[in-house]
Amino acid sequence: MNSSLPSNGNSIGCHPHDLSGGTLQQSPFFQVCLILTAVVNILSCPFTVVLNALVIVAVKWKSRLRCHKSNILLATLASTDFMVGLLLQPVFVAQLITLLLDKAFGGVCLLSHISRVGISCSSFTSFLHLALLSGERFLALKRPFAHVYLVTTSRLLCASALAWLLPVILHIRLPFGKTIILPTNLSLMVVTMIFIIFCHVTVFRETRQHEQRLAAQKVTREAREKFEKEKKAVKITFSILTVFVLCCLPFVAFRVVLQLTYGNERPTGTIKVVGQLSRSALLLNSLLNPIIYSVRIKQLRVAFKELLGGTGNLVTRAPGDLGVFRAPNAGNSCRAGRNPDERNRTERN
Repeated sequence: MNSSLPSNGNSIGCHPHDLSGGTLQQSPFFQVCLILTAVVNILSCPFTVVLNALVIVAVKWKSRLRCHKSNILLATLASTDFMVGLLLQPVFVAQLITLLLDKAFGGVCLLSHISRVGISCSSFTSFLHLALLSGERFLALKRPFAHVYLVTTSRLLCASALAWLLPVILHIRLPFGKTIILPTNLSLMVVTMIFIIFCHVTVFRETRQHEQRLAAQKVTREAREKFEKEKKAVKITFSILTVFVLCCLPFVAFRVVLQLTYGNERPTGTIKVVGQLSRSALLLNSLLNPIIYSVRIKQLRVAFKELLGGTGNLVTRAPGDLGVFRAPNAGNSCRAGRNPDERNRTERN
């Protein structure tokens, strides 16, 4: 971080690309932009925490949601967004306040470092979770029989844990510095992006082929309903991915322009404000994700109403059951859903 206080105390020597190093020129336009950014994050922070917590609790306690493995991955992604609203957004707001107050002290660089590393880790973790969602949808449509046996709750949770752990490891500053860490991060991001594109292109083609077969052949109603559910899950995953890319584009474009234009020089006040706005877009993605879930998934909306209204019956776990998103009767409830009478009874519970 290499922060140091000069003798005049008017600036702080942070990293050249640190968008909080030093004080901003007190331009009214800069102040208005930072104030609006801080207000937006202060207002969105509680909603980010509450909505993502509802997603986690709903998938945890509602066995009918756990029947669809993609919902488990949505819950693990919601846990990342929950941590963003609980920890990173308050730190980011504190960083904006220090810039608005135009105060020079060593804590500015610390807040900037925590915010920068935290946002980078959370964004990378969300990106890896999107890769897991894309892979799960690929298996569900392309290899449905393998999906039943390969995609289990325990394996999904282990994969989610790795998606959390890997970005943290890659952001640890080692003695050899960025010469190896940065290429490793970029290589992993490129590989992950190629994997996501491959999965979505394959799923799109497979969906078109399924639709043509359904139109040309007479199939059972159950087969049609199953295909429609899988297709809807693909659309939800694509919507989440699209919103994530739109939220990341301003920051990626900003970093590219900053690197090409300024190099190792200290950014101007305008560039710093643009950088804070692009970081804010990354944080707001954590609020948009649960909104997409609730809009696109009817069962999740029903679960929200049951939890908030106190009408939901929580699943009681056995003493020896330590599963995070698992209940003793979860498998039975999924199998019972194949019978119309039992499925309706499960939905009422």
